[in-house]
Amino acid sequence: VINASIFLTYGGSTRMWNAYFDTNSEKKSLWRDGGCGGFTGVVSSLIICPTEHVKTKMQTQKKVADANNKVVYQDSFHAARNIVSNYGITGLYRGLAATTARQSPGFVVYFGTYDRLKEYGIKHYFGTQHSLLASMTAGGMAGSLSWAIVYPVDLIKSRIQALPIDCAKSERSMVNVARGVIESRGVGALYRGFGITMLRAFPVNGVIFPTYELVLSTLKE
Repeated sequence: VINASIFLTYGGSTRMWNAYFDTNSEKKSLWRDGGCGGFTGVVSSLIICPTEHVKTKMQTQKKVADANNKVVYQDSFHAARNIVSNYGITGLYRGLAATTARQSPGFVVYFGTYDRLKEYGIKHYFGTQHSLLASMTAGGMAGSLSWAIVYPVDLIKSRIQALPIDCAKSERSMVNVARGVIESRGVGALYRGFGITMLRAFPVNGVIFPTYELVLSTLKE
């Protein structure tokens, strides 16, 4: 659902861009891909933030067990209902600013580099007969590059969403959380788990883009 909404938003926004702006030159098409990628990141944050907040609460709930040592949330739906009943819909959107700060620049890089990497791969390495392989490689590289750039923001976002939901607003600011991580464990702590994320990013994104293009091509036919 999330990936479907991402490509739906990106596809729709690029079509609107093409309808109003000239994209004949490489520079102008780069502006389109990057701009629409950034917009897609903002829109996707509205969907991703609540789901990741609930996921984080489920993963860290041992730290918030009640007096009888029972976990607070029975499952994801119970966690979501609990948060909404006590803190409203806005409670689900804890960490929205950090999520947007991750998604938007990440997708600027992701969508802004994919086509260029694919075209370069076809021209210099794979040829048109192996365009699928070029697409897989470009998707993996674009995804890995975007994650490499925004990874510290993702870690800060996770820390914010793991905090007690009733903590003070000043405690959950991005600046305060980042400062706390750096002061306690150094700058390198912002990249904790970076290796496994990169290991996952390449194959996952190497499949997503070719699948999207294949489905889009099939639907057009």
